Amino acid sequence: MKFTVGNGQNQHKGVNDGFSYEIWLDNTGGNGSMTLGSGATFKAEWNAAVNRGNFLARRGLDFGSQKKATDYDYIGLDYAATYKQTASASGNSRLCVYGWFQNRGLNGVPLVEYYIIEDWVDWVPDAQGKMVTIDGAQYKIFQMDHTGPTINGGSETFKQYFSVRQQKRTSGHITVSDHFKEWAKQGWGIGNLYEVALNAEGWQSSGVADVTLLDVYTTPKGSSPALEHHHHHH
Repeated sequence: MKFTVGNGQNQHKGVNDGFSYEIWLDNTGGNGSMTLGSGATFKAEWNAAVNRGNFLARRGLDFGSQKKATDYDYIGLDYAATYKQTASASGNSRLCVYGWFQNRGLNGVPLVEYYIIEDWVDWVPDAQGKMVTIDGAQYKIFQMDHTGPTINGGSETFKQYFSVRQQKRTSGHITVSDHFKEWAKQGWGIGNLYEVALNAEGWQSSGVADVTLLDVYTTPKGSSPALEHHHHHH
């Protein structure tokens, strides 16, 4: 299944094969496509090397904002991708785990867009933060304020939480729940988990990300085989 954006069409989203998908392009120009493979795999191609051009394609699990992100004992993600940036208008791109913590109906927690950045070209967000070790690798964690469109509809100022891997890579295992726990340990507010997805994003750039392996699951692999069918349990 292939979805395209550009020429006034700027978004497609849904669920296929048990995994959510979304492709989005800012209406500033350019075009892109997302081809869904089996399971959660996908291929994204984008041509957005224009002023303010922004593209993203992501696939993963919808959690439906039912409970706090830290209330999930375990969330794992395995991936392998061939990713390259092919053009840039002073732009950049990244391969990352992406999602939101929703704060509707919750007191005292922020609306959060989060990123676990595994690989990038030309630029990556950075701010005052600290180094933590997760899955045996060094990640720098920090937060920022950002103003823009949100999953609540409309535009507002919200928090962005980042974990940036210090050694870039394009395949491996991520214990996503350990990032949530680490952020909570810093006293950062944790809202209800909206989604966990692998995201290819380009800003003023063109590129291709072929995600040949992707799985998101809430039962550790290698644990009770009887629970294997819970992989796609929300």
